[in-house]
Amino acid sequence: GGQRQRGLQEQARLVLFGAVLPTVALLAAVLVAGWLFRGDQLDDLDRRLLAQAAVESVGLFDGSDGRPHTHIPDSPIADQVKEFTPAAAIYDVQGQPATRLATPQRVPATVPFVGPLDRARLSQTTIAGIDRRVLELPVKAPDGTSYTLWLGASLDPVDHTMSRFYRATALALVALGALLFAVQLFVAKRMAARIDVM
Repeated sequence: GGQRQRGLQEQARLVLFGAVLPTVALLAAVLVAGWLFRGDQLDDLDRRLLAQAAVESVGLFDGSDGRPHTHIPDSPIADQVKEFTPAAAIYDVQGQPATRLATPQRVPATVPFVGPLDRARLSQTTIAGIDRRVLELPVKAPDGTSYTLWLGASLDPVDHTMSRFYRATALALVALGALLFAVQLFVAKRMAARIDVM
């Protein structure tokens, strides 16, 4: 009886150290990797917003009337890129929209002017139920009037990518955990059989 009890304990230890603990360690590694991966994606999104702001800010006031305007809606391929192009708007110093908004539901109703000029601020907010990464850039027109360029990129693509990442790694983790468990259980049963023979 005591020998069999020791055999069962040895089986449990084998399964614990050979299957359960490695699986938990892999799960922790996946979570850390996912956190780092999401951070990299957000950094990339921030760089794209900054690049877009750099391009837009150069030509905000290049229209014939000198009024501020963004260029994406005028692009010949605007319809092709609208799914992943940041929403854009320009606000006056009172925080009111300075241009007609083609998609007002994708931008805030007001954006207070906050300096300093030409210093981009990045943040995150929810507009109409959509999480967005936001860039606000205070700029000055040639006539000295101040405005805020606002860009907001949906986080849905990042969330979809993370969902695919976690689904794929979860399937691999379950398969590997099941394999480790089966191998350790097989080894533990063989060891128990040897102990019984002894």
